[in-house]
Amino acid sequence: MQEPKAPVRPVPSEPNDGRERWLRTVALAVVLTAGGAAALGVSALLLELSDVRDALKLRPEVAALRAPEESVPVPRAAELALSRARAQFAGGHAADALRTMALIPPSDPLRPDADRLRADIQRALLAAAPVPLAPTRSPSAP
Repeated sequence: MQEPKAPVRPVPSEPNDGRERWLRTVALAVVLTAGGAAALGVSALLLELSDVRDALKLRPEVAALRAPEESVPVPRAAELALSRARAQFAGGHAADALRTMALIPPSDPLRPDADRLRADIQRALLAAAPVPLAPTRSPSAP
C-alpha cells in the first residue's frame, strides 16, 4: 500500500521589505510615461499632417497638379484597328491593313470608314498589278 502524501507547504520567501514593490511601481510608471509620450507624438504628427494637407488643398499650383475630374476618353477597339490599318497601308503593308480591318465588326459605326479604306486599298492593289498580255493566236490554231 501506498503511504498518504504529506500536504505541500509553501516555502517562506525572504521578507519583503518593499523594494520589489517599489521597483514594480517605477517600472510601470516608466512604461506608462513612454507610452503616453509616444501617443502624444503620434497625435501631434497626425495633426501636423492634416494641417499640411489642408494647406496644400488651398494652394492653386497644387490644385492644378490634381487629376482632372472629367474622364479621359478611351479609344475603342474599332478605332484602334482602323488607325492601325491606315498606318499599315501608308507603310506599304496593304495585306496587313486588310487583315486588321477584318477586326472591325459590321455593326460598328466606323464600318463605313473601314469600307472606304478597303476600297482605296483594293484600287491601289489593282493599279499596281501587272497587266497580263493578251493571248496571241498561234498559226496552227483554226
